[in-house]
Amino acid sequence: MARGARDGVSAYDALTVHEPVPQLPETCPNCGSNGVLEPKGDVVIKHEMDGEPPRGGPRYNTTVSVSLCRVCDQPAVWKFVWGVDTYEQFDDQRLYPAARDDTALPSRVQERLGEALRVKRIDAGFYAVAIGRVLETICNEEGASGRNLDAKLRNLATTHSIPGPLLEITDELRKLRNLGAHDDDMAVAHEDVPLIEALAESLLEYLYRGPARLAAIREALVEREAALLQDAVRRRAERNEPWTRKEILAQIKHRRGTSALRVAERLFAWVDKRGDLTAFYGSGKKDGSFQAGFDDEGRYLFPFALYGYGRIEVHFQYIKRQPAFAGESPRRELLSRLNKIAGVSIGEEMLDKRPSIPLEALVESEAFNRFTATLDWAFQRASDHGRQKHPN
Repeated sequence: MARGARDGVSAYDALTVHEPVPQLPETCPNCGSNGVLEPKGDVVIKHEMDGEPPRGGPRYNTTVSVSLCRVCDQPAVWKFVWGVDTYEQFDDQRLYPAARDDTALPSRVQERLGEALRVKRIDAGFYAVAIGRVLETICNEEGASGRNLDAKLRNLATTHSIPGPLLEITDELRKLRNLGAHDDDMAVAHEDVPLIEALAESLLEYLYRGPARLAAIREALVEREAALLQDAVRRRAERNEPWTRKEILAQIKHRRGTSALRVAERLFAWVDKRGDLTAFYGSGKKDGSFQAGFDDEGRYLFPFALYGYGRIEVHFQYIKRQPAFAGESPRRELLSRLNKIAGVSIGEEMLDKRPSIPLEALVESEAFNRFTATLDWAFQRASDHGRQKHPN
């Protein structure tokens, strides 16, 4: 608290609370120096009010701010939203230079990059040497072996399948590092700095940032597929509509993965290719289902059902009601043929039940072909029995 007037300042003035002002980062994004940014001006590009006149509500300004670094003489531009009445600052976004996400980089590589950034505008040779240290750190982080940096980079290219052009980039960086580290007539020049930075960024993109973005995209797609599937299940439960082929395939992919999905796709393709089977889609609230078979009276047969949780049920329980499989012998023959598929083992106690086979058991072409050949045999038996019963 102020103790009274001093140097011509009244007690009231000494107690005055100053209006808060926006605070932007002090570190130069171009060279990494701290406390060297000099504000050059702000431009309000948008006015907003949270509410309706006449009372209205809090007012917000979207502002673009430009600063200049006293060390590297390069500009930096930010955009932020400032609460005129609430004195809140949020949505701080750097516009220039474009922000890079280095979270995918190992921490030691990030440290080396920061060191290189701090000398980039000071001395081109130092910057080249600093980028060389980045390469050394990358090789160490990735376990590359070799007597020197050249050998380590070539080993890194082999172990990480780095394409030829990118290996050439690392070789050029190594050469520039060597120029910067020695007192040669042909030294690294200031105009080489953008080239060095571009070369280094290419390697970091390939090894770290690119794979991280790909993983993020895949994760987002998986989450989106899951959300869409859940929404489809919810809407179907409300309408009690049959599942579609697309929805069943999406559920199988979500529940069991790509390999199971490929088997389901092949099974649908096999049904389509036969062309003589009637398809039915279930209306289950939780899991989709698909059946294909003969629907006519003389040879009625639906021997299997594909479910969205990733398994195929064999319907011994139902086909025993049909004349072609009423006897135990043909069902035993069906069981025997199925058990000849590698990885499939159905006990005899299942001859009047509904055993199931995981789609993963049919990934190999031989296994899948043996399964569909067994279905072909069952449909042929139903056809032959139907002709015997109805010769005309």
